[in-house]
Formats: sequence, structure tokens, C-alpha cells
Amino acid sequence: MSINIKMDTGTANTTVAKGRSIEWIVIHYTAGTSSAAGSAHNLAAWFRAGANPANPASADFIVDDENVVCYNPDIANRYSWGAGGVKYTKMSTSEGGRYYGKCRNSNCINIEICSNKKNRKSLSADDTDWYFTDAELALAAELVKHLMKTYGISADHVIMHHQVTGKLCPAYWVHGDGLIRFRKQVEEVGEVVATMCQNEQAIDSVLIAKKEFIRILIPFLTDVKSGKGIDNLRVYINSAWEARRKATRQASR
Repeated sequence: MSINIKMDTGTANTTVAKGRSIEWIVIHYTAGTSSAAGSAHNLAAWFRAGANPANPASADFIVDDENVVCYNPDIANRYSWGAGGVKYTKMSTSEGGRYYGKCRNSNCINIEICSNKKNRKSLSADDTDWYFTDAELALAAELVKHLMKTYGISADHVIMHHQVTGKLCPAYWVHGDGLIRFRKQVEEVGEVVATMCQNEQAIDSVLIAKKEFIRILIPFLTDVKSGKGIDNLRVYINSAWEARRKATRQASR
């Protein structure tokens, strides 16, 4: 599975740690009100400019509706400032601070997903109208699957910022099952693509086209409920692929 990661890097609010051990992936929300294309690049520019001097922060990756942006120029030897900080004294859930002291900036990859808000007059983390779009969740799932494979990270080490310090982050996942559903989506992305390609014997032009087709189709797979299973997702993709090939043949006549 290929993923298009756009480099928009900086070293502000990061720390050098040569050969660091990477064991966790921490998901954050930006607390912004739009995930439109360009939001990820805008956040990278904000990090590069020093972000909030009173509470400096950064992330390794940022995801919006169309882009996966990498801010950290050297993931293996430098870490971002996202999951650190003091542990909250009052926890809103039993998961709050669960991995404090185990997961640290120095041994994790921080991913910011650009958030959206229905009522933009109130920006409280306690509000219940924060959300992520299907498009950015699909990109985030693809990114996380790639990082898990690259660094040997297990699914139970894909966690929320809330589980490190207790912060309400990502806000609307904290009191729901957003993380569980996201982990399932990551699993499905990996299994579908692997199953589709495992019996291919040669990397020919058709296979390359099919892999690209799968990558483009992934954002729409959120419409296929996970309860239907991997086999049905495979059928869904195969049917769409054959329909595409049939339409292409007819158009060329």
C-alpha cells in the first residue's frame, strides 16, 4: 500500500533523540473548526513559526481532508511535542492518563487530525459537536497502518492523547467509541489491500493501476459497515474494479 505523504517540515518545537525507540502512535485533534484541504499545511506553518509560545507544541504528522503532511523531518532521530505535559489531576474517564509515564513524546509518533465543529461560536473541548470527516479518517487510517508496519507498532499502542495526560483529546472520541472504530478501520484498510494483492505474481501496469484504484477508493469504504467483514469489503472493491475496467473497455471502442 502506498501513501502520499507531503513533506512540510520544520524543527521548531521538536527535540533531537538519535535512534529513539518508537513504540506508540498518539492521535490528537487540532481543536480547529475545519479540515478543508490546506488545513494541514497551515498547521505545519504554525508549528514552524513557533506555535503557541506559552504552551509550545508540534506533531509528526497532520491530516486534513485531502493531505497527509509530515512536519518532523527525521522521525527516527527527532521527536515532536504533542503527548507530553503534566498529568491532569481530574480525569473525565477511566482511560484518562492510563499510559502516563509509559508513552512519552520521545517514544511516540504524534498525529494531529484536523477537526471540524458544527457550532463555531463555542470551542469548548466539552462540546459534543466536534467531528472528523470520513475522508480524513480514511487518510489517517492509511497513515497509521503504514506507521504500524514501518515501526512494528501493535494496534493496542494506537491511543488517544487523553490516555496519556488526561486531556480531552480528541474531544469527541473521549466519551465515545471513536478510537475503537478507528482501530477497526485501520485493520480493515490493511487486510483489504493485503488480500487484494497477495496472489499477484508480477508488478505489472494492471496491478499498479489496481493498487492506485484501491487507494482512491479507500475513503469511500467507511460507507460499508465493518460488521459485514473483510470478505464483503473485498467483494465491494472487486465489483467496483470490474465495473471500472468494463467502462474503460467500452469507452475505448
